[in-house]
Amino acid sequence: MALGAQNAVPMRTKGSDLEGCLLGVDYLRNFALGKDIDLGKKVAIVGGGNTAIDCARTTVRQGCDVTLVYRRTRKEMPAEAYEVDAAEEEGVKFHFLTNPAEMFGIDGRLKTVKMEIMELGEPDASGRRRPQPTGKYFDEEYDTVIAAISQAPEVAFLAEDKNKVAGKDWNLTRWMTADCDEDTMYWSENVFAGGDFRRGPATAIEAIADGRLASDSIHHYLQDEMMRGIVR
Repeated sequence: MALGAQNAVPMRTKGSDLEGCLLGVDYLRNFALGKDIDLGKKVAIVGGGNTAIDCARTTVRQGCDVTLVYRRTRKEMPAEAYEVDAAEEEGVKFHFLTNPAEMFGIDGRLKTVKMEIMELGEPDASGRRRPQPTGKYFDEEYDTVIAAISQAPEVAFLAEDKNKVAGKDWNLTRWMTADCDEDTMYWSENVFAGGDFRRGPATAIEAIADGRLASDSIHHYLQDEMMRGIVR
């Protein structure tokens, strides 16, 4: 199973339900489908991953004044460094160590974003230094905010009785990814899982690598051979 991670994770920021607040993967999908998207002139992209950079480079090519807002520094951005450099060359501006604290609107439409200045604390589980609030704020006006903070797999269908294997629930992490063996991709009851569905949002080449591991493991599994330790 390689479901991908196509569901955008919304911001939990007050006011993020205002008109003019969009989600990254939804915006990119609609743009790719040729839908008319009125972004206005000033756009803020929230996030530091490849989806955020894709949003920033796409909106700047639509003629928008684009600022990418990221709560850590440029060094901690998970996006590919060459993509960040290319976005900057195309005119994308950056607010590092900054996080949206609240959105304000007029007649239900986004008008102003209250930003909090952050500072880096001790490393978290990812190995990157955790951003800490400073209690210092500034306001900026934007026509559109696009949140590209994370993505998650669509797993609701797994809860349906017809999709349960041997009457059991699937093993999922709190991020709604498959809790499977990372050495073999074995998940449960003859099912293997990989790619973004195992890792969370990552790259195509990492998904391909998982696919190769799963293919090798499935071969040994069908031969009633041990899987662990023989996958190369």
